[in-house]
Amino acid sequence: MAFNLAFYYHVPIISENDNLFCPGYLGVFIDALAKEVDELVLLMYENDFVQSSDYRLQQQNISFVSLGKKQPAWKTFFSSKFILEDSINKINHCDTLLVRAPSPLAPFFKKHLKTTKLAYLVVGDYQEVAKTIKFSSLRSLLVKYFLFINNFLLKRQLKKFLVVVNSQALYEKYQNSCNNIYLVNTTTLSDRDFYFRENTCEDERIDILFTGRISFEKGLKELFHAFKKLTSKFKNLHLNIVGWEDDLGSPVERELRLMSKTLKISEKVTFHGFKNIGSELNEVYRSSDIYVLPSYNEGFPRTIWEAMANSLPVISTSVGSIPFFLKDNDTALLIKPKNTEEIVTSVTKLINNSDLRKTLIIEGIKLSKEVKLDIQTKKLINILKKS
Repeated sequence: MAFNLAFYYHVPIISENDNLFCPGYLGVFIDALAKEVDELVLLMYENDFVQSSDYRLQQQNISFVSLGKKQPAWKTFFSSKFILEDSINKINHCDTLLVRAPSPLAPFFKKHLKTTKLAYLVVGDYQEVAKTIKFSSLRSLLVKYFLFINNFLLKRQLKKFLVVVNSQALYEKYQNSCNNIYLVNTTTLSDRDFYFRENTCEDERIDILFTGRISFEKGLKELFHAFKKLTSKFKNLHLNIVGWEDDLGSPVERELRLMSKTLKISEKVTFHGFKNIGSELNEVYRSSDIYVLPSYNEGFPRTIWEAMANSLPVISTSVGSIPFFLKDNDTALLIKPKNTEEIVTSVTKLINNSDLRKTLIIEGIKLSKEVKLDIQTKKLINILKKS
């Protein structure tokens, strides 16, 4: 039986010469969805070309319904009726609309849908993000208030519809309030992303790696302070920062560069910028020795799966769903957030313990193979078809 799926997320699509572009992490997921359905309709914003939109969608059964240019979150929130009322009619032939949440528009789809079923794919938690925002200005207060309100409205919708979450922490948060909830891991991994090596830290230079969004919430200040202390113990260390920043002015990177000069580690820190998903990003993982992700909050970041698939021992904060999937001293070293000393201790432990590195590499690859993209996407589509 034919199955047509519509998909919404707030990350914009770029349409250029009959080709559709988006960030790689989202693009491989969209292509994987398209392989499992007869037609996939993207109900998304459009935007001009930006660096992070590095991936061209490959599947021929994908079409695009534009929600117009992406606007600030607060404006989207208050303009939901005008954004959705016309465009939503163009997906009435679809069996299901899958809304990736949280998102400013996520609570407002049901009032506009007619025959299409509604399902949610929840990959984050605005409430947890709001808790990390300090009252430093009127703007921060308004952002915090917006996140709490959006989360409240979304939770009311989730009680009524099919919900798929991508982490154990989210599953436990919603299982008592949602009648129809499933857990499916989101990942970008395919067979070509796996690379086995028995060990790391065996060359003269030891490369520590961070990949992801460049944000202070990722624990980058703590990482820089920890790295400064580590350079007094190990003279051959280098810190590699790979990723993108939401603000095109790169204020966080500028502050980190200044910080590296103040700490006198600038010659040992390299900012690589954005790397395309696939071979370009994999090469960064494969040329590094230890992966460190000291985030304040996470669902379960795809970058951990990527690091493990490329035989990197992982150090991560024990936040969100990370401790549900990873076991300390078995698949990763888990540390507390906002704790410089634990970063220092864990990196030191890995550098000095070859057997521990080998264990983390072997167990990490085993675990990451269980969450390959094709496996998880088939699971997701089967859930949508049955519900």
